[in-house]
Amino acid sequence: MNIQQQASNIQASRVDYKKITNRIPQRYPFLFVDKIIELSKEKSVCIKNVSLTDPYLVGHFPDDPVFPGVLLVEACAQAGGLMVSEHEEYNKRGYIAMLNNFKFIDFIVPGDTIVITCELLNLFGKFVKVSAEARVDGALVGKGIITYNFEK
Repeated sequence: MNIQQQASNIQASRVDYKKITNRIPQRYPFLFVDKIIELSKEKSVCIKNVSLTDPYLVGHFPDDPVFPGVLLVEACAQAGGLMVSEHEEYNKRGYIAMLNNFKFIDFIVPGDTIVITCELLNLFGKFVKVSAEARVDGALVGKGIITYNFEK
């Protein structure tokens, strides 16, 4: 990769960070979306990179670090929240109201890149229902349905 390509990647990362932090309230160390690949009112595709230096891996588990399942749920919820924020009437703070059929299929370890795909299922009043899938190297590692409760 030449210097121009590296500079272009850095610039794209800055744009992604601003786009992400303008749409959802989470910040380091609780921001679990690193990059937006696709974003519309019906679908989002986002990236979460898992690094050995991530603070939550220090104790989960010290000799065999694994990305915590609860943080995978949060990463999926943030990716879905980015999609929902494309709807002007739901561009407010949202909270997880319900999780349905969330399954953790395989371990996520340092060095993995999680690709999270969320699709809109339903908007009803102050509630929004989204399906979420998380994949590493194309293999499904987690999936479920997230219902949000948005401030009105």
